[in-house]
Amino acid sequence: MANIVNHLGKVALSLLSVVAFGKLISTFKFVNPTLFPSPGDVGLAAIDLAQSGVLLSDLAVSLSRAAVGFVIGATLGIGCRIADFAHAFLSRHAQSTLYDLRPIPAIALVPVAIVWFGIGDGSKYFVISYTVFLAVWLNTHHGMEHVSTLYIRASRSLGASRLREFATVVVPASAPHTSPGYVSAPPSRSSAWSRQS
Repeated sequence: MANIVNHLGKVALSLLSVVAFGKLISTFKFVNPTLFPSPGDVGLAAIDLAQSGVLLSDLAVSLSRAAVGFVIGATLGIGCRIADFAHAFLSRHAQSTLYDLRPIPAIALVPVAIVWFGIGDGSKYFVISYTVFLAVWLNTHHGMEHVSTLYIRASRSLGASRLREFATVVVPASAPHTSPGYVSAPPSRSSAWSRQS
């Protein structure tokens, strides 16, 4: 309980520090108030948007884009890794391609996405899915590659089929490595959080 209170206190202190810093900047006008409004102005604008219904409608659109992109990316990431695991040919050739894509930031694909899918939701889904896909695939790949060979040998010595070995040994053993992929790839990208169009 004490740890929770201590953590909440640190979070509150951090937020208050940010608000105080913003108030200081806006009060002494170190930056153009139009570009850096005061925390009070931001709060009033948020209240106005909430009362008019714009904030909630835009939030719903952004969350739906994030959810759809996350589901697509996570499904493709897990599916591709399962295909890699099942077929050695795919494993050899897909890994090099996906590792080459890893250094490319999602924001760099925005122009390509707009050309391919237009300025609608399709381009946003593509960019979000790309980000989630790589994170999920890499973590799933790492987890499956580091499953102890003792588990594999034990399952095979007991006569487990390849499918059962995958479902009952590989998946549970790789879960500690796979699950961080869902955390490290939140679809909270600028392509998701935008005004409804």
